[in-house]
Amino acid sequence: MSFDDDPALVGLTGFYAWGAGEVGRKVGRALILGGHAFLGFIDSDPARWGQTLPEGRIFAPDAVRDPGPDVACIVSIWHYRHSFPETAARARALGFRTVLHFSRAATGLGLAGVLPNYCIDQPQATFGGDGPALLAAARGALADPASRAVFDSILAFRRRPDPQHAPPPDPVWPFDPARIVGLIDVGACIGEFCREALADFPALSTITAYEPDPQNYRRLIGDGLDRIPRLAFHPRNAAVSARSGALRFRSGGGWGSHIAPDGDVTVAAVALDEERLDLTGPTLLKMDIEGAEMSALRGMTALLASEFLIAMVTIEHRAEDLFEIPQILARRTNCSLFLRARDAEICMDTCYISVPDGLLAAATP
Repeated sequence: MSFDDDPALVGLTGFYAWGAGEVGRKVGRALILGGHAFLGFIDSDPARWGQTLPEGRIFAPDAVRDPGPDVACIVSIWHYRHSFPETAARARALGFRTVLHFSRAATGLGLAGVLPNYCIDQPQATFGGDGPALLAAARGALADPASRAVFDSILAFRRRPDPQHAPPPDPVWPFDPARIVGLIDVGACIGEFCREALADFPALSTITAYEPDPQNYRRLIGDGLDRIPRLAFHPRNAAVSARSGALRFRSGGGWGSHIAPDGDVTVAAVALDEERLDLTGPTLLKMDIEGAEMSALRGMTALLASEFLIAMVTIEHRAEDLFEIPQILARRTNCSLFLRARDAEICMDTCYISVPDGLLAAATP
């Protein structure tokens, strides 16, 4: 997509970024380097109002009213709790006629270095050569129309990043939540999904949580999960990979820490098959490890064979995950594969969910 392909961008002479975090600063820098007029940041945090970053000044929302028809607001927030429609509505209430999600602005304006992961970095091979067959096979492995609709939405969004193409969140589990007694949280971060699972799964009694980032791990073990009477909580300060050993890791806390060859710390790594986890009943494995999912799946072949294991794997970090992850999950026998968007932010927490047929929700075909 080029500037002229998107009518919303024609005639714009200036841009604000709503959100002065990492993505907002990337947007500001890319706009400046691209020769566009970057007018500054809008941020909801009063503590930041009036600050000046290298890219520009941070304004309170009320300080940027009626900016004019040729000035656009780029919503530059990337967080699983963020709602783009809500922020876009706030920007329009200030008088912005044009409000863009940062992914759409990045592709339409040619902003280098903005997109954080899967949004548009789809390799050409997936849309040419073997691409159509790979994508068709992945779509064909899905168990229900809802999953295929999510798949089609993801492809539409990647071809043209517009919020209207993003799949809507679906909070309904394709398995029976009342039967879940165990959770294996791979990429537990600070324990937020552990808390959600305790609320969603009334019979949950065991959590094994893997988190390699030292800062996140300290918050995870300090969250009080070990003091919940019904729960056996087993935290592990380790990454999950294809084999046990040690890996370089880019730390610093937060949701974006990840395995990287130039990481600032060395962390322990484990293969789940070598952990010999004891599944005594229906267990959900949730995996969100910033692009290392395929490696981790290769180290849990025996675990995937369990009739008690539900595997939920995010696909938001590598473009290839859309068709590579189902190649592994679809090999499981007597299992059904679903694709669900679990969060309101655009395409975040979109997961393949492999469910043994004996654990399917009653209403699931």
